[in-house]
Amino acid sequence: MADNPAALVTGSFMPKGETKLVDGGYELSGEWGFASACDNADWLYLGAKLATGTDAPATELAFMLVPRSECRSLDNWNAIGLGGTGSHDVVVEESFVPEHRVLPISRMKYPSQANRDMGAFYRVPLLSALQVGLSVVAVGAAQGALDEFIETTRVRLTTGALTGAGNKMAEFHNVQIRVAEAMGLIDAALLLLRRDASETMATVRGGGEVSIGARIRNRRDHSLTVVLAIQAVSRLFEAIGGGGLSTDSAFQRHWRDVHAAGKHVSLQWDAVGAMAGRHALGLEPRGHY
Repeated sequence: MADNPAALVTGSFMPKGETKLVDGGYELSGEWGFASACDNADWLYLGAKLATGTDAPATELAFMLVPRSECRSLDNWNAIGLGGTGSHDVVVEESFVPEHRVLPISRMKYPSQANRDMGAFYRVPLLSALQVGLSVVAVGAAQGALDEFIETTRVRLTTGALTGAGNKMAEFHNVQIRVAEAMGLIDAALLLLRRDASETMATVRGGGEVSIGARIRNRRDHSLTVVLAIQAVSRLFEAIGGGGLSTDSAFQRHWRDVHAAGKHVSLQWDAVGAMAGRHALGLEPRGHY
């Protein structure tokens, strides 16, 4: 990677890899799912349990950095949404991973000395940064749906039936309201993301630690922005008409993509919302933050 500072890295956090302790590192084998963009990456980080070299069971989790040339993609990402992510399963068979390409999860615990000794961005808690890249996908899909809706509705005329023929869709009161609602929901999502990112970076640049409360708020907002994005697209969908159902319509692709983004395990609102609610009520929060 030193030879290519612009190398693309992706992977799968699932600790599904099996390791053997060998001279200078580990031998890694396994199969991982949801490895987005794996076909375009130069390296993959893959979750695994680190072998102990004894009869004791492997319990310590780590990420292992493996060159793409030693990974095999199964080309099995056939999802109803986010098809462009190429989140195929990947297989590794007996790949040697030297110790300097192994990052135990325990070293990523926040806060840690390793965090303090690095640049500001690397002092941001992992889960205060990671989910931003996931939630903005949903917000982007919602913005795409809104743009498509406005572009087509501006020039669209009714074709008859109950509303009569030749009427401008843009003149319909309910259509105007749906556009305004979607705009507001998307703006609210973006404002939450920008506020959290700005305050988090200000804290770490000033040498401070991001509090548990702020970290849980960040996680709450990452998940809530996806809820808002889904609501925005759903409101537009109520007024899209039959034309929006065509597989040739860009709108239906955005509708599928935003719902698919909401299925990511780390963005599940019921789990993340409950964690935030427990903390607000003075109970021990359950979950990762």
